[in-house]
Formats: sequence, C-alpha cells, structure tokens
Amino acid sequence: MDALDDPYNHLTTSWNFNKHTEGFICQFIGIKCWHHDEKKVINIF
Repeated sequence: MDALDDPYNHLTTSWNFNKHTEGFICQFIGIKCWHHDEKKVINIF
C-alpha cells in the first residue's frame, strides 16, 4: 500500500474532509482543479 508522507503537517492542517460542498477539495493545498467549483482534479503537487 502506498502512503503519502507529510513531514511538515501541511495536509493535516489544511485538508478538512468534513465539508462536502461541490468543489471543496479544490481548496486544499496542493490540489489543482479544472474549475474551483467542481471536483475534477487535474494535478496534485
């Protein structure tokens, strides 16, 4: 199983999965979406 390493805790402080509105994932640090109000991710960096 692959895992994502987050040594500086950027993901645990900015990725909140309790919000379920359309496009909420596009507000996460390191996520790039086609449109900010959709959930179509084009890049994770």
